[in-house]
Amino acid sequence: MHGQITGRGLSSDYLERDVIVMVDWIHSLGESARVEYGYDGVGRNTYRHAKAGGTQIVQKYPFNTHDEFESWLKGLSKKVNKAKANRVPR
Repeated sequence: MHGQITGRGLSSDYLERDVIVMVDWIHSLGESARVEYGYDGVGRNTYRHAKAGGTQIVQKYPFNTHDEFESWLKGLSKKVNKAKANRVPR
């Protein structure tokens, strides 16, 4: 975050917190995709994984509004948490 100018007078701590939230969100999204589709969307050989999936995985987004999107993300989060709870420790 060093040297990033927002024009809003935000502190480094504030910006760092936001970055952590964003990284956690991206991680959760990837884990949800891995649970749902078997691939997180960002690992090695992305093209091969996408191609192996055949046609488009998501035919239509299951939300139209901000509130529906929020509910959808919460549902994905619950799936990830359930999958983590059922995971056998190594």
